[in-house]
Amino acid sequence: MIVQIRLLMTKMLSTITTAQWRPAYKNAQDFLEACKVLDDPLKQQEARYSTQVSTILNRLPGLKEDRLAPPRVSQSEYDKTALSLLLLLWLSVHDSSSPIVSLVG
Repeated sequence: MIVQIRLLMTKMLSTITTAQWRPAYKNAQDFLEACKVLDDPLKQQEARYSTQVSTILNRLPGLKEDRLAPPRVSQSEYDKTALSLLLLLWLSVHDSSSPIVSLVG
């Protein structure tokens, strides 16, 4: 049940980000002008949750130290957090819309 909730939350975060990413221009000429002036007219480089992901990544080493023993290892907060983060990264990398996190920089 917990895995399903984690999966649902990750997919919802990805869906919300995709729905919020809608660069719009009045016409093709406006878009072409934006391409000349802006570095990122389609906002593909805008990573909405990079700060939060960095915070989680900084917490992982501490969580790894508190990891549970082998029979219950999958119940540890470290494993749950890392799997959720991996799923979020997977969805972000395989999505054609604006990324959730930046993998560069």
